[in-house]
Amino acid sequence: MAQETAVTNVRFEHWLKKAVEWGQVTTAESQQDVCLHLPELQAFLLQIYEVLQNMNTTAVIQSFPLIGQLLGRLCWNPFVVAHDKSQKILLQSLCCLYSKEPQNAVEFKANDWIRGLLCHLISLSDMEDIGVHPSVSTLTTTPVDYLSSLVTNMVSSLVGELQGGVHESNMPLRRRISLSEKAVTSLWLRHLPSLEKATLHLIEKLLTCETMQMKEVMKNSFLPQASVHHPAIFLVIDNIFRKMLLDTDGNVKALTAVQVFTRHFIQIYQQNTQQHQIPLKTYFPHVHQSLVMVLAKQPSDIPPKAWPHHLKYIADMLKTMTEEGNLWSNGGLLENWFFLAHFGDWLHIAAYQLLTSENKISDALLWLLAFYHHPNTGFQHRMQEMAELRCVVGHLKELLSQTPSKADLQAALDSSKAIIQHFCLKNVINQLFVSFLIFSSRGHKLAHQFFACMDLTWDAKHISALLTNAEYWMNLPGFQNQEAQRTVEVLQELFQGR
Repeated sequence: MAQETAVTNVRFEHWLKKAVEWGQVTTAESQQDVCLHLPELQAFLLQIYEVLQNMNTTAVIQSFPLIGQLLGRLCWNPFVVAHDKSQKILLQSLCCLYSKEPQNAVEFKANDWIRGLLCHLISLSDMEDIGVHPSVSTLTTTPVDYLSSLVTNMVSSLVGELQGGVHESNMPLRRRISLSEKAVTSLWLRHLPSLEKATLHLIEKLLTCETMQMKEVMKNSFLPQASVHHPAIFLVIDNIFRKMLLDTDGNVKALTAVQVFTRHFIQIYQQNTQQHQIPLKTYFPHVHQSLVMVLAKQPSDIPPKAWPHHLKYIADMLKTMTEEGNLWSNGGLLENWFFLAHFGDWLHIAAYQLLTSENKISDALLWLLAFYHHPNTGFQHRMQEMAELRCVVGHLKELLSQTPSKADLQAALDSSKAIIQHFCLKNVINQLFVSFLIFSSRGHKLAHQFFACMDLTWDAKHISALLTNAEYWMNLPGFQNQEAQRTVEVLQELFQGR
């Protein structure tokens, strides 16, 4: 370590001398000399950054007494900070030097110095006052364009460091820089790429984390909280969700991510007791107000006995809007399906109700499930699908009322397999079978038989995702059932390695 420090201090002296030379003149020759030495300088700055990650501010200053002079002079040199890579490494180094909780006078003074450097870098008035304007003109750009590019690159670098990458150094950095919720919201409102990156980062974590971790992941992202107070943020996030669902053809994992976000968003919205609460319609401008109000109600807010009729009302409203081309349907089929996709908890309840409720509402619930899983089906084809799905539901209801054998289950699977192959109803039939197994009195035993009878016709990944969602809605009032939870655990173990 001593040898490394000695070598580094010699190089500090070398580069400080160069920085002094570059700062004394702002000619084309000076610019050329900076450009000539820039790759070597960047390599040295990167070495500094690697060392800083493992040291506190006091230790850094004691080991490298020239570091403040060097970084300060380089930050004030327009030719150096005009290069993205140099600027990023300087910003990273300043972040490492910043003490979140300063312990002594040295660290307090260093924090003030770092804040001053950052203010200098993003202040146009300072640039003009200190005479940097002529230097910027030698870069063949205007001061406004230079500042805009500089701020964009600095914010992007900071956002990248705060949010991500797998490199361990990002975790010293996150501990050193902890932005307040107000500051994060302000950043997202003023810098669209940072909001987009935060959203993509959240989606990635939701798609890869365990179900029990989703709530914590969502809370730490701060995106639902910010969305409630700023509809503009919600609309950006929602547009990313829309593109994700369209690009993945409604992939069930992508749907789960949207639904987890929406669930937390609605919970926070309902807890918001501000006098002037923003209307929900503001967040969903392309959907009719009546549909917004009925779908946004949480299942936990409605007595379980009222669920079937609430679901029938949702189905009847959507059917009127989509199939009859009602003039007040606003965005039409795509918008209505996308809005329904936000509230998937109601669809899981619909599948359960379909197998246990009276026949007079079965058609409405069956239509709702078919529309959710296959929204683009035409009217005539939908009628054929409904007829086939009634047979599946009828068969499963019979099995629920008895103690089915393996042969009975095999017969149900075989008949459903033929429908899947002919009508491409795989997703909705998957959901019906999962609901049947979960709420069967011998579900955990039937799960083994079901798994043994499966072939490649059945989508194991889709079933696994349905089971992930089941972990949430089975905790709702009216669903809490130890046998059902045991069945889900057995199914998850069976499908984990499939």
